[in-house]
Amino acid sequence: MEILNSGSNQSKKVNLSIRKAVSFWQKLRGLMFTSKSSFDYALVFYMKKGKERNGIHMLFVFYPILVLFLDENKIVVDKTILQPFCLLYIPKKECNYIIEMPTKYSPQIKIGDKIKWE
Repeated sequence: MEILNSGSNQSKKVNLSIRKAVSFWQKLRGLMFTSKSSFDYALVFYMKKGKERNGIHMLFVFYPILVLFLDENKIVVDKTILQPFCLLYIPKKECNYIIEMPTKYSPQIKIGDKIKWE
């Protein structure tokens, strides 16, 4: 994963594997019933095409996570740390991708940054 900082041409590589949630069931399950010790990756949700304000929940997720909401250009439009069992979070802007990752990466990512992954 690579982070391109907004306002500069500098980028940072983050050594984090990517897992994709594309199907309905993958998106529904997300990180439910996983343990914090095994969460050492970024989970990327591919949302339906078009402008949507896709909300997420933290039911049966037992640890805090960093959540990034990205537009169609993979620009961060909202960022939050969600606590366990949060019932619903709706991003401030429409998004096409949602990335869930460990909270320790929060200081490295700002709204307006571009995120790249393969």
